[in-house]
Amino acid sequence: MKNYMQFDVDGFFKDYKPNKRKLRDLEWDLAQACSQGGMDYSKPKVSGGLPSSQVETAVEKISDIRAKIDDLSEYFAKVDELLNCLEPIEKAIADVYFIQGRRSVFSIEEMSGKFYMSKSSVYRVVQRCRKKIRKYIEKKEGA
Repeated sequence: MKNYMQFDVDGFFKDYKPNKRKLRDLEWDLAQACSQGGMDYSKPKVSGGLPSSQVETAVEKISDIRAKIDDLSEYFAKVDELLNCLEPIEKAIADVYFIQGRRSVFSIEEMSGKFYMSKSSVYRVVQRCRKKIRKYIEKKEGA
């Protein structure tokens, strides 16, 4: 990313809730797939011989689910990393504004009451969060 202003902070955090649901669903699918076969296919095979096509299909399904879980885990690690570059009050406001979704949980008025700030102060903190996150990404990619 050459220009840190290109990073869409709002868009990145907008995917948080849907990704959380996807992760929960994939973990459920993985548990179901593993329970059907009765084996953990992440470990090396003990017995010799070629697996049947049914086992191969189960292994492919489990591998595919694990790959998707790993991708989502990387996303959540990135979210944590970006939030950790903020000050505690910024992190709290960013959590409410970006992750919980200001329209679904708190209006700006409610946020200003919760954090004992004026509405304009809440907006300034949100803008500062966006700027810090973009600068953090620029610095990290430049290193």
